[in-house]
Amino acid sequence: MEPLEILKKGTQELGVQLNNYQLEMYLNYLDELVEWNKHFRLVGSAKPEVIVVNHFLDSLTCFKSQLIQSEKSVVDIGTGAGFPGLVLKIAEPILKLTLLDSSNKKIAFLQHLVGILGLTETEIIYSRAETFGQGEKGETYDLALARAVAPFSVLLEYALPLLKVGGSFIAQKSRAVLGELEHSKKVIELLGGELKGVISVEVPFLSAERLLVIVDKISPTNQKYPRREGIPQKRPL
Repeated sequence: MEPLEILKKGTQELGVQLNNYQLEMYLNYLDELVEWNKHFRLVGSAKPEVIVVNHFLDSLTCFKSQLIQSEKSVVDIGTGAGFPGLVLKIAEPILKLTLLDSSNKKIAFLQHLVGILGLTETEIIYSRAETFGQGEKGETYDLALARAVAPFSVLLEYALPLLKVGGSFIAQKSRAVLGELEHSKKVIELLGGELKGVISVEVPFLSAERLLVIVDKISPTNQKYPRREGIPQKRPL
């Protein structure tokens, strides 16, 4: 099946409506990613059909949270090649998006891609999440996203300090996160959050189950969080 057909059928299954211009943007995104991946390892597999399923459609499952809304300011932590943030921005163009990553090659790719696609209100930041969370952007975002591979408690320390009270965090995780949730409830409370729920989602054309873990920000985070660079990974809360 051709990538465009996979994308059309997959988004239909997810209930995400795209016009022809948006579909064309995804194909341009795909072409650029395949080309850049020849020189810089941005994704594991550069097969177009794999990228569409494993990255585009997987990212679009975030719409199942009912939290992706056009007026929101969104930070994507450890975005890599733009997942899920940039994929969601194409589908919901009015999002005010910040893409955060600490890899120079990925930042360069994102800067190039955002220019090619002509996206507005898309900020690209080269920084560690801990450093960014200690700066002026602390407690300013409506929504934080993370698809990065890290323990859930670590992602919480990256994300919750960036959210304003009333904001939400969506972590895209595998079923393995269920074993972390009991301990993580204490971390969530420490950082000013509350576990809202866990949503099971199916990625079209992919047999593996995915989970969206939703955490609401209900009170300000103590200013000592996030801890300095490297500490959340070395000594998780």
